[in-house]
Amino acid sequence: MCLSIVPFFVVLFISLIASFIASKRQKDYFLASRSLGWPLLVGTLVGTQVGGGFILGNTDSSFSQGMWGGMYGIGIALGMLGLGLGYGARLRKLEVSTLPELLEKRYNCAWLKKAAAVISILSLGGILMCQAIGLQKFLLSCGYGPSIFFLVWCAVVLYTTYGGLLAVVWTDTIQATVMMGILTLVGIFALAPYSGEIVSQAQALQAPFDAKMFSALLMPLCFMFVEQDMAQRCFSAKSPKDATVGSLVTAALLVCLTIIPTSCGILGKALGVSPDQGSIFIQVMQKIANPVVFTLAASAVLLAIISTSSSLLLAVSSNVAQDLTKRQNCKTYTAIVGIIALLGPYLANDIISGLVTSYEISVAAFFVPLMAAIFSKKSSLPREAAWSSAVFGLAGFCFSKMLPQVPITSLASLSFSLIGFLAGMAYVRIYKKTASQVG
Repeated sequence: MCLSIVPFFVVLFISLIASFIASKRQKDYFLASRSLGWPLLVGTLVGTQVGGGFILGNTDSSFSQGMWGGMYGIGIALGMLGLGLGYGARLRKLEVSTLPELLEKRYNCAWLKKAAAVISILSLGGILMCQAIGLQKFLLSCGYGPSIFFLVWCAVVLYTTYGGLLAVVWTDTIQATVMMGILTLVGIFALAPYSGEIVSQAQALQAPFDAKMFSALLMPLCFMFVEQDMAQRCFSAKSPKDATVGSLVTAALLVCLTIIPTSCGILGKALGVSPDQGSIFIQVMQKIANPVVFTLAASAVLLAIISTSSSLLLAVSSNVAQDLTKRQNCKTYTAIVGIIALLGPYLANDIISGLVTSYEISVAAFFVPLMAAIFSKKSSLPREAAWSSAVFGLAGFCFSKMLPQVPITSLASLSFSLIGFLAGMAYVRIYKKTASQVG
């Protein structure tokens, strides 16, 4: 089927122009000279979080889980609320560029910085590949083959590589504004007439709140605090107040936007569409929307995917360039990361599961040490505590994958990480006490 997605290509063309303008104006490739006010922050935060997982993944999950399928979106919104309630402002007050750099300073350990960077790259790289999976599934549902997928992805890599963070923020804001407007129209003109069927089907599903849904809520919430691209936005804010206001406004918008894919997935169940035929979201829109609304909805999905992908691209390359290599060829790293992400559709197919697993890796390893680094009043923290926390947390992550799927296993990695951190702190205290007695 040939789908006209003119609005998408218009916005993409504007994004390419913006990236070239931004590349001439900015002096700081990764932090945009810490000049972002809260309106731009809202635009880039929404653009970053409302991606393929948010729309397509939430829809697919709601198709089988009913109202619980929206837990992924709610988890992101709650995490953003946490940023707005003080965490984002604290990040802005720190004179660092990446979260691994913060760990290095607080624990006085260069190798910890490199380990955190590797974990961050693995997590964000997995999420980026999930965006590529979502893009390919979407284009397949619209009748487009691998060549169009390749061209669209290369366009995203091009403007991200050339323009840096300022370009990404500008394009995120443009894309997020258009995307939110389109999704609002979809809710009013496509989904609202079927509100009765949506409510009836939601009541009929009555799916249990299982381990998968618990993880879909918890892991995005926790990951928001250790996510490099979110920290990058907070580091780039004009002031702590801008970081706070931007995060709170974004949290409210995300709660509202979650209603659209959740309702769409529930309605898809009532309409009898099949996951084997591609994206549930697109199939539902094909059945209930007129051609104009359908075209706009398709464009919104594409904008969501590319805005999130560009943010992830820059976040991964910042970890590589600033935490691992200390070299200046930032654009080369960004381009390489974008090319590697093309492997995503060949490695997996389940978007939400891939996202949650990617989140768990970073949360398991560095959520506890990072919280201690940011909120502890001590001038420095023992590196042993951070290392033991990371090792225990990753062991808990592996342990949770081997157990039957019950909700408590989602907390295993965090629990193990906390135990490891406390054990490390206890070891240092005992060691120092013993050393002083010997001395």
